[in-house]
Amino acid sequence: MSNREEWLLAATEELRPIFGAIGKPLPAHLRVACGFPSNAKRSGAIGECWADTASDDKTFEVLISPVIDDPLRVFDILVHELCHATAGAMNHGINFQKVASAMNLIP
Repeated sequence: MSNREEWLLAATEELRPIFGAIGKPLPAHLRVACGFPSNAKRSGAIGECWADTASDDKTFEVLISPVIDDPLRVFDILVHELCHATAGAMNHGINFQKVASAMNLIP
């Protein structure tokens, strides 16, 4: 991999069948990138998922903070944010909790 975005994209593609296997497929239109979450200064957020309604081409946008450089932590954040991209899981409500639990994330 020549850059972080390629790594994130490759990881996302590796995760697609796993999300599919738990009955929560990832959207077809999804972009992943390094970037500072919109409220990072205020909240300390290190990842963010923007709904498809926020982009003109109806694509979900996932941002992972470039400050995080441990690959395992980046992967953990990526899985968390991808859980938000599944149907009905944009907040931390019950739908998100079910997907995150199925993906073995610890609350």
